[in-house]
This record gives sequence, C-alpha cells and structure tokens, in this order.
Amino acid sequence: MPRFQAKPVIVEALQFTGDIAQWPEQFRLAVRRHLPGGITEIVTGDGVRAIRFGDWVVHGPSGQFSVWREAEFETCFAPVGAVEVVSLPDPEASPRRPTSKR
Repeated sequence: MPRFQAKPVIVEALQFTGDIAQWPEQFRLAVRRHLPGGITEIVTGDGVRAIRFGDWVVHGPSGQFSVWREAEFETCFAPVGAVEVVSLPDPEASPRRPTSKR
C-alpha cells in the first residue's frame, strides 16, 4: 500500500479558554453562538462544531477553521518561531555587467 507524509504547513491556532475577547477578528467571526456549560459553537469547514475549554481552533491554509481536542493537537502540531519571509532580488532591477565585445 502506498504511504504518504503530510506536507509541512504552518497554521494559526488558539486554545479556547472560555474568553474570545482577545482573539483576532477572523477567529471571532467564526464563532456562531455561546451555549450553557462553557460550550461555544464555531463554524468550520465541516459545519458547526462545539468547542470546549482546552480545545484548539486552527485556521488552516485554505482559510477554513477546524477544532482539535488538546491531546490530538499536541500530537499533530508543534509551535514555530517567527517566520521570516525572504524576497529574492528582482533580476531585472539588479545592475548588469557590460558584455565584452570581441
């Protein structure tokens, strides 16, 4: 049977602590409603999912949200440092050396 390895993808993720006031707007907009018992509903790519204290909300590269239980999240994800975007110089903008004439 063929085997595959997941591509390394960097995602944004927040752990739910019951308070979403400090969440970035894109995460807050995904919240559908708050229910009794500390449960909050969030709109994901798979429909509406309940998040509970300790769950992680992941904003993936496709723009969709997903909910991960803490143990699953810790198995699949590791924190990363700041990602530096490096731009290569534009070859058209760099000075050109004169070509020698023979």
